[in-house]
Amino acid sequence: MYLQFIDSFKFPPPPPPEFPIPESPIFCPRAEFFTLIEIRNDEKRNRRCNPHTYELLTEMRDLTNHFCAEGKTLEALEAKAQGRGGVESSLAAEDYQQQQEEARRKFHRISSRIFQKVARLHSALEPDRDETNDWYYEAVRLTSCIYTHALTYHQPFSIAAAALGTTRATENGRPVEVTYPRALMLALIKSGIDDCWADMAGVLFWITLVGSAAGRRQRPATATPTPGAEFVDPFSDPSLTDLWAYEHPAGATGSASAPSSIADPFASVELGESSSMGLARLSPQTPTPGPSGGAGAGVIPMGDTGSGGASTALSPLSRRSPLRDEDVRRRAEARKWLVALSIRCSVLLGFSHGVPLMGSLRRLIMVQGLLGWGGRRMSASPW
Repeated sequence: MYLQFIDSFKFPPPPPPEFPIPESPIFCPRAEFFTLIEIRNDEKRNRRCNPHTYELLTEMRDLTNHFCAEGKTLEALEAKAQGRGGVESSLAAEDYQQQQEEARRKFHRISSRIFQKVARLHSALEPDRDETNDWYYEAVRLTSCIYTHALTYHQPFSIAAAALGTTRATENGRPVEVTYPRALMLALIKSGIDDCWADMAGVLFWITLVGSAAGRRQRPATATPTPGAEFVDPFSDPSLTDLWAYEHPAGATGSASAPSSIADPFASVELGESSSMGLARLSPQTPTPGPSGGAGAGVIPMGDTGSGGASTALSPLSRRSPLRDEDVRRRAEARKWLVALSIRCSVLLGFSHGVPLMGSLRRLIMVQGLLGWGGRRMSASPW
């Protein structure tokens, strides 16, 4: 019922550029990120959105737009073929396939460029760089790795995160190897979430939505989704270990980290002006993944996708062994934390920015629907 409401909701026209709104890669109803540009150019606020972070957010917005455009083009071609009773002749079938392949190639050209750019990004853990200890940037970077991999390879976020394996992070002052959802949680804790990133709450909402979905237990990529069936984690279910080892024989030993205390995302929630996410201001008035976590950590090289759009590069799953029980537990712990923070963002956004909130959810649901699992085929975006 809620999905039907979002799909049928009549969105108002986009606000003027001077009107601050919670923008993100899944909510940009205007020609540019006018609110984020203002933050970037403000010396008092640009610690949250420096040029590196802003550029990465624009790339994720463009990737989202092109991905949805490709999906709508393919759906239109399919609807056209069904409307005339299917592809009747070999000539019509060839034309139909050519149009499909052209749409896929167009998206692949764009996604390959963005994929390689994300692969070259430096981690905030690297010393003596502009990005060093910039945890806002690091949270956006980690989310972009998951998001770019998912959209490029047309995989659910959980499969993409599992494919990326583990990455470097720091926990309790110690370097550790953790899953991407866990690393994302640690980066967000270091960034400070008392005010839900204030006037960048839209970006934080996108991060928590993608991170929550990425931490979900999921079936193997070769499995056929069954509506209503429980998703199975191939790295935690012993019955699937042999199957996975057969399909991906070359594995590397993973490492687990010791338990630690986790900050409660609701610990300092107040609806006062100091911690209300800056609602008053928002209201109108080609490297491979390596253990270093450095440049290109967490993203595999793009292979030749061929005409079908499916990468022929070796799956990154072949570079890692099944997650240990401790890693699985910590990933689940991180997912719960990210879900809680996502709910907090949605509640705070909902008070003054109901339309951006619904617009963000609608867009991400559209993306997940095109990825195949866990989403819904939504009608065209109102913007």
